[in-house]
Parts: sequence; structure tokens; C-alpha cells
Amino acid sequence: MPSGSAAWASPAGGLVAGFAAALDERIGATVLCGYANLFKDSVLATAHCLDNYIPGLLEIGEMPDLLGLIAPRRLLLSSGTEDPLFPVGAVREAWDRLREIYTAARFDRGQSAESMPMPALHLFEGGHEVNGTVAYPWLCQWAHETGPGQEGG
Repeated sequence: MPSGSAAWASPAGGLVAGFAAALDERIGATVLCGYANLFKDSVLATAHCLDNYIPGLLEIGEMPDLLGLIAPRRLLLSSGTEDPLFPVGAVREAWDRLREIYTAARFDRGQSAESMPMPALHLFEGGHEVNGTVAYPWLCQWAHETGPGQEGG
């Protein structure tokens, strides 16, 4: 599967980048900063930006179920421990669910643990903001491993 593109989203673009990566297998690595959570604990729990609300979406699944479509490609969740819009407890719940989804995807594809990365989590002291201390090197490592014109993820 070609994976020469990466998606990075600050909080406002998390929905777009996450869903684009879920639907477009050309995106080999995705970083979601200040977005990955549970809808019920974030977007639906407070007065939030209308662009994050999609009517009827919970009938399809919670946020990790949808982001799980990114598997088996690389995914990094980055979030501030004091983010009032996307609470850290729900970030951890989303990450746990994503790990379950990635584990099931490994089994379904007959892949070993070494051949398919698990979603990564970076929690940092801070609020609803971008922190690239882990994300920048993570993406650089992916780009180095993948290289121009190579396949992988």
C-alpha cells in the first residue's frame, strides 16, 4: 500500500485529518493533536465548534471506532493533560480502544506484532494546544523508514 503522505492536525483540523486518514490509504502516518477522544466526553459534552458535530455519527460508532479505520497505518495521539475540551481521561479511553482495534486488525491480517505498529500516545503538561516534542521526531522517523517512493507505514 503506498504511504507517501502524512497527515498532521492541530485541534481544529483533527476531525478532517483523522477521517481523511481513515478513508485514504495513501496517508501512511497520522498525528492528531488535541482531538482524539470520545465524542460523548468532548464534542457532545460541551458547547463546541459546530464543525466538530456530525449529526447521527454516534449511530455509526464512537471516535476510536472511526479512527480505527486507520489501522494498520501509523497513528500518534498527542494531548495536553489539562485540555478542557478533550479531557485526558477520555483520551486514554480512546487510545485503549484503538489499541484493541489495532490488535484485532493484526489478527485479521495475520500480521506479527513487529510488522504492524500500535497507535502511539503522547500526553504532555498543557491545555488545548499543539506540542510537537514527540510528534516531529515521530514523523521524521516514519519518513526515514518509508523514504521516497517506498511502501510501508
